[in-house]
Amino acid sequence: MLVVLLCLVVFGGLGIWIILVQPFSVPGITQPQQSFSNNQLGFSLLYPSGWQSQIDKGKATVHFYDSSHTAQVNIVVEAAPGGDTGTYLQQKANQLGLTGTKNSSTSFGETSWQRIQGNVLLKGASYTETLVTTTHKNSMYTIMLLAPQTTYEQEDQIVFSKMFASFHFSA
Repeated sequence: MLVVLLCLVVFGGLGIWIILVQPFSVPGITQPQQSFSNNQLGFSLLYPSGWQSQIDKGKATVHFYDSSHTAQVNIVVEAAPGGDTGTYLQQKANQLGLTGTKNSSTSFGETSWQRIQGNVLLKGASYTETLVTTTHKNSMYTIMLLAPQTTYEQEDQIVFSKMFASFHFSA
């Protein structure tokens, strides 16, 4: 009888401890993305945890990059030039030395964007670069996506598309 009572006390106490402490629970998933918001630049978005962001106020530019700086997203905000954004985008692609360019349009952040994608050689390595641009409230927003050609599609699926999906202009 004493053994049964002792077992009830031990197992009852163990059961209460498990319920209260929950030692076997799985912790919540860590945040896979972090938030960026800047009212002066006029936008917000999410970018991957583990990436860094750096604001260059003098050039109204935000740089987002991975630990090796091989995958990068740069967002430039400047006064809208009053001309065609497609022409501006082609000039920018020429300045950057993009080859094999393809033009298209896309929509995100409550607006449509002009897009150009091409290849560029940087420090002896082949990269794919995509430029997208639009105007909003008298400002031109240009987003430059850069990753090695061999990993660009993966970066686009895992990082770039999620950044686009989270992009919003400030009110």
